[in-house]
Amino acid sequence: MTAPILLGLIAETPIHYGAETGGGAIDLPVAREAATHYPVIAGSAFKGALKDWFGEGSVYTGSEANAGQLIFSDIRLLLLPVRSLAGSYAWVTCPLLLERLQRDAQRAGKPAAAAFTIPAVASGQYHSANPESPPQLQLEERQFDKAAPANPQQLTGLVAALQSLIAHPNAKARIPMQLVVLSDADFAWFAEFALPVNAHNVLDENKTSTNLWYEETLAPDTVMYGLILPRPTLKPEDQREAMKAARKELTGRPHLQIGAGETTGLGWFSHNCTAQQQGA
Repeated sequence: MTAPILLGLIAETPIHYGAETGGGAIDLPVAREAATHYPVIAGSAFKGALKDWFGEGSVYTGSEANAGQLIFSDIRLLLLPVRSLAGSYAWVTCPLLLERLQRDAQRAGKPAAAAFTIPAVASGQYHSANPESPPQLQLEERQFDKAAPANPQQLTGLVAALQSLIAHPNAKARIPMQLVVLSDADFAWFAEFALPVNAHNVLDENKTSTNLWYEETLAPDTVMYGLILPRPTLKPEDQREAMKAARKELTGRPHLQIGAGETTGLGWFSHNCTAQQQGA
């Protein structure tokens, strides 16, 4: 099987994949795309996490002398948990992120994950798949008016596509109730300013602070995704073997650790590969 893997990831813990330098009050910000400033995890970190599984010098991940047989994309943001007065939190996304998901799903040969209509939404408004969502929704300190979709079933396909990327049945079931689609501009504000920031301190023997710093993270339940593809220059049989090996490793290990803080419990995702192999 040479079909690429569209790997859905849901954060089980805070995630910190950091930029090289901080700015302003945050000493250790998360890495962000240059153009959109959305949080992102580089493909090199994705590859590095799988390289630990395959072993050093594996033909699948490669070495300094030889390119690997697998291609790892960046891990892109899809759903951002944001505090809401209408519930514990909302899963917030925007048309740009959904357009990227469609393009990536098509590249991966996953038409079901691209079979949805991207809702148009004006600034200051929101779409929700929950028929009982309030006329006005409070997210953090900002308020949004509910936009009535032209077609009541407009978000049905989108909900199904997002559910296919999440491993846990209970989390899948919450998508229709908690999904919120904002405009690109409104979403960018939350991606920039609504991430958790944790304080860390170093104390000397007298319990006096010697080093106080602040670390930005992605919150648990953040939903992201990435692609694993065979290198197109390989022979078909080598492509099949490479993808078979990737699926075998992922199916046997439902959790993936990426980024900093492994020994302090950070960076753990659940992925959907096992569920896909079982037909869920």
